[in-house]
Amino acid sequence: MLVEDFIADRISELCSKRQMTRYRLSQITEIEQSTLSNLMTNKSLPNIITLSRICDGFGITLSQFFQERDEMPDLSVEQRRVLDT
Repeated sequence: MLVEDFIADRISELCSKRQMTRYRLSQITEIEQSTLSNLMTNKSLPNIITLSRICDGFGITLSQFFQERDEMPDLSVEQRRVLDT
């Protein structure tokens, strides 16, 4: 998977899990909607500052953003529920 595809997919996944629209993500992160749109349509890649702001908006670290589900440690159902929240 290309990096730009991964980033767009991951942002979509996190928005969906948190029931957050791109508009709300834009408000929280103070990133222009057009910038988010360009990221989601693979027209551009975020710089580290933009990606960090996106992660802050989701309440995760950069490491967590790039962590694949397969890399998740074995967690109990309760731990996974808390982590997903």
